[in-house]
Amino acid sequence: MAKASIEKRVDRLEEALTELAQQSRVTEIKLAAFIQEMRDYREENDRMIQEMKEENNRMIQEMKEDTRLLGERLDKTIQEMKEDTRIFKERTDKTIQEMKEENNRMIWEMKEDTRLLGERLDKTIQEMKEDTRLFKEGTDRTIQEMKEGTMLLGERLDKTIQEMKEDTRLLGERLDKTIQEMKEDTRLFKEGTDRTIQDMKESTKTFEENMNKTIRDMNRRWGELANKMGTVTEDIVAPGFPFLIERHFGLSLDDISCRRKVKDKSGNRWEFDLVARSGNIAFIVDVKSDYNKIEYLDHFIQVLLPKAAELLPDLKGCKIIGCIASFRLAPSIIERASEMGILAISLGGDYLEFCNQEVVETIRETIGG
Repeated sequence: MAKASIEKRVDRLEEALTELAQQSRVTEIKLAAFIQEMRDYREENDRMIQEMKEENNRMIQEMKEDTRLLGERLDKTIQEMKEDTRIFKERTDKTIQEMKEENNRMIWEMKEDTRLLGERLDKTIQEMKEDTRLFKEGTDRTIQEMKEGTMLLGERLDKTIQEMKEDTRLLGERLDKTIQEMKEDTRLFKEGTDRTIQDMKESTKTFEENMNKTIRDMNRRWGELANKMGTVTEDIVAPGFPFLIERHFGLSLDDISCRRKVKDKSGNRWEFDLVARSGNIAFIVDVKSDYNKIEYLDHFIQVLLPKAAELLPDLKGCKIIGCIASFRLAPSIIERASEMGILAISLGGDYLEFCNQEVVETIRETIGG
């Protein structure tokens, strides 16, 4: 009779152990799935942060390059604007530095939050492992005591089974609570990260808009100053043009003149901004402070160049090369000029410089320079 009772209790113990094993297996599956979810999210978060860093670095590099070109143009072309350029450069450098510091601070904070969350997760997992180890040790010890103390087996077995069920229940509740807290922490961290990234995007957009506005204001001031001076050809283009031609083509100019005016047979007056000649090679330069219309280029190619060949006697028998020069040359203007074999000259940066090197190479091969 006692043997049957013991066997019955042993069967109940085996059922409890089986239930505990199943519960532990479910817990391990849940935990593994959650850890994988955290790992995937961390990788996605790192990728987003890296993309933001690369985009910010690219934009900062482009803005630094634009600022450098602005400074060089102002220093080389118009002495009166040196002070404005210095102030503009200092403000730009300060803004870029502030943005770098802000980005570094936010990235550091996100990394620190991620590290703390990882530490908390590791600590929780370690506690769960320790609880499981202690529970297993207690179970093993209880089973050993059951084997050694057959006389007390009945009472102790009932008590042990009850304690094991209670421990299992408490462990499950604690694990569910811990996982819920970790999910809530992850949600709050993700919301904070999303807000931070959105703020960075908005700050970058605002900075870019302010930079574009500043560049537009500077370009407008260049045009206003050039129009006020009215002497761009004489004061800027003419002094540097001989050096530009000698540097790229190895030619020394025999003569150069500005604002050549002549009448045709019908009494119409024609004016050519700059005319230069080296032997049988002649250069006709059309100068504008802002060369922003295709119509300007078409009129120069289709009307002014033929008229120069017709009306200027010192160009008879010369190979005429057309040039356009401006503080601002739109990309569409440079592309169209290159297609038509016209040299495009930028006023600023390195003082005078060609914008379409492929045309320079073609002309150099043609004249043997």
